[in-house]
Amino acid sequence: MENGEEVIYASSYSYRQEKIEFSETNEANNNITWFTLEAKENNNTKLTIDLYFDKNITDTQKKNAVHSLERSLLNLTTAVKEIKL
Repeated sequence: MENGEEVIYASSYSYRQEKIEFSETNEANNNITWFTLEAKENNNTKLTIDLYFDKNITDTQKKNAVHSLERSLLNLTTAVKEIKL
């Protein structure tokens, strides 16, 4: 992509009262980030993030993927506060 742009799209979504799961796919390298939000006691929520990479990923690509995850977490900060399970 030009100017460091990335295209990341929502590739799946699942909602149950006690659990929300969704994933993002990076269009350029097909890396997948899978997010799971689970309701816990005392109005708490557990966030699990799984990263799936192509087996031939380079160190630079891994570094870029971590940077992308950090951006995603910043975007989730507001959303997570609003989610009611």
